[in-house]
Amino acid sequence: MHPAGAEGEHGHSHVDLGTAARLRSIGIDVGSATTQFALSELYVGKHDPFLVGKPQVLHRHLLYESPILLTPFVGRTIDATAIERFLEQECRRAGFELGEIDTGALICTGEAARKDNAKAISQQLAAAGGKFVCATAGHFLEAVLGAHGSGAVDLSRGYDGFLVTLDVGGGTAKRTLIQDGHIVHAAALNVGARLIAFDGNGRVTRVEEAGREIARAAGIDVELGLALSEEQVARIVERMARSLAQFLELEPADDLTERLILTEVPALPRRFDLIVAGGLAEYFYGREQRPMGDLGQALSSALERELGRCYDRGRVLTFTRGIRSTVIGAGQFAVQVSGDTVFLEGRLHPPLRNVPVRAVQLDWSQLNKDHVAAAVDLALADRPPEELTALSFGQPHVHGYGSARKLASTLGSVLARLQLAAGVILVFEHNVARTIGEALAHDGAPTPFLCVDELDVNDLDYLDVGEPVPGEAYLPVIVKTLVFS
Repeated sequence: MHPAGAEGEHGHSHVDLGTAARLRSIGIDVGSATTQFALSELYVGKHDPFLVGKPQVLHRHLLYESPILLTPFVGRTIDATAIERFLEQECRRAGFELGEIDTGALICTGEAARKDNAKAISQQLAAAGGKFVCATAGHFLEAVLGAHGSGAVDLSRGYDGFLVTLDVGGGTAKRTLIQDGHIVHAAALNVGARLIAFDGNGRVTRVEEAGREIARAAGIDVELGLALSEEQVARIVERMARSLAQFLELEPADDLTERLILTEVPALPRRFDLIVAGGLAEYFYGREQRPMGDLGQALSSALERELGRCYDRGRVLTFTRGIRSTVIGAGQFAVQVSGDTVFLEGRLHPPLRNVPVRAVQLDWSQLNKDHVAAAVDLALADRPPEELTALSFGQPHVHGYGSARKLASTLGSVLARLQLAAGVILVFEHNVARTIGEALAHDGAPTPFLCVDELDVNDLDYLDVGEPVPGEAYLPVIVKTLVFS
């Protein structure tokens, strides 16, 4: 076991947690190079139980960190069975069964998210992982989770200036700009330690296309079975380190770096302090010395030399979190909580997984039947009626329940016409879910439905809605963005 230290605790330690509900949350990261998970305990409640307001995650405590498994592949596909066996075994070592986990997130990251069966494996593990373990991926979301899980977001609160995290994993590098507790933007580059992997004799056992391209730029043709010399490895990682420096805008990006960029890359401020995160951080900060059959050790040294040569825009901070950053973020920061005015008597019952969100472009000042019908029809234009969908209505411009009751009076007939056999989740930003739900139920809405509120969601988000917390009115919800684009 790897027990958590003090740095695994986040939240508001001064809050009385005696009345808070406790949720066990798991974060699972299946990456290009490694697979791992972390178990946390989340305390959910209100800062003041006598005040009206949305419940929040008040405190986070890290319970268990699994050993780090080299992500198993069979050929070019991920070995789902081996990962599932690892997950079950390590949960038992932590003293839990998968079915005892309340909430959490599973993410396939970097090159792993591109493999032929990445979507299938994450769905399989989500189904095996108890009531509420979800699957999600995407460069931006991975960067956000890593920034939170590393502690960089917490560090930035009250910090004088900007922080940038450079999270270098097995297949990709993420660059996240943070200011005063807020993530300003993030970007991704196709550079990582496991783009080329080796066996015990130094022969190439795996090479990704980006690895081939970087090696060619260094004048080396890499193929399976080839034994690379130390000098050839040094040339490859020096080219990678140069692209990472260009990604940080320490020098102009050349053609190779431009081709390796995976997202939009907004400009960085003139000065920022830098944190190295991800798997590479273990070598960079001297916490790991063993070779792992990839470029990680050599790339860390090359990046250190490159930063020493050209980084003059701030300081490189010594930081304790590295390879655990994303997985801790997945388990502790992906979870939202609905408002406590949900409506659950509409014959649609959680848990519900992977429900696509469609935003209803509603003018709350024009809540007549024709306008509501047209807006809902447009939102559902590409959705088969037999598939469950979440409709997001935003919130009225004017605070109050008059608009909510008016919407409910027209929405019932619209849903009756559509005959959505699988049902619908109605999502609102303002706490009007119970008001609308009771009105729909009173009018005998034929469509199974569930109303949740105080959630901010958009088109192309997906929802996992968990079972009600015993003794509480709210629901655990995970909002998943950029899911397997």
